[in-house]
Amino acid sequence: MRYIVIPITTAHLPSPEGDRGAIQVQVRVKRDPTEEDNMDRMEHFHGKLCQGERILAEGIDGYLGFHARPNGIKSWFGYFEMPSESCKAIDPKCSCKLVLDDGRAGEIFADFHPSNHPGQSLAEFHISATGLRK
Repeated sequence: MRYIVIPITTAHLPSPEGDRGAIQVQVRVKRDPTEEDNMDRMEHFHGKLCQGERILAEGIDGYLGFHARPNGIKSWFGYFEMPSESCKAIDPKCSCKLVLDDGRAGEIFADFHPSNHPGQSLAEFHISATGLRK
């Protein structure tokens, strides 16, 4: 059985000694040996985040990837950081539109988490059914 090893570093968990220093954890995930490697490296992107006609954040710098499904459909996902203050204006029940500087755009659903960078939040997202379109 093949495994994928994912190193994770976090500064949000207290160590056994009681301090709040970074802890490194490795997660081993069983991998289906018949599954192909259908993901290339993640693409670096720049863009903006909108909800309706409102621009929530500009100058977003993030990473975008996809998994190719056996039926040819791509499942898109990614992450970026944005100011925590801007996250307060986002309705978590609604999708947002991610507009990339190269003209591609798509509706995303994002989960926001505290970042390791002060004043920033990390958004992990997936793109709804239609993917990215120009």
